[in-house]
Amino acid sequence: MMESMSSGQMPMMPGMPMMEHMPMGGMHDMSMMADLRKLPPNRLEVVFMSLMVPHHQGAIDMATLAPDRAAHQEIKDLAQQIIGSQSGEIQPVEHLVVGLVRPLTGRVWDQLV
Repeated sequence: MMESMSSGQMPMMPGMPMMEHMPMGGMHDMSMMADLRKLPPNRLEVVFMSLMVPHHQGAIDMATLAPDRAAHQEIKDLAQQIIGSQSGEIQPVEHLVVGLVRPLTGRVWDQLV
């Protein structure tokens, strides 16, 4: 089950110039959502929170392009808000993951990931 979530296979964005070969990240992959729905609650929590860090970092990485490249000030302003809010969420998410995983050792952890 986890192989399908970590395989890197994500949907493409057809019909959009330069976007056809770029994967859409995150929870938009329907097979990933189907896999997540099957997880027991404790495993879902760890997987969900673990996926949120790269999700937020991806938003930050994209938003850093806007100040120099966007044509509209509204986009530049939104990008700055995204950078601030997503940056502020990464550390708390990482702490939650550590808190969820810390009590788990050995076979229990192996069953969660």
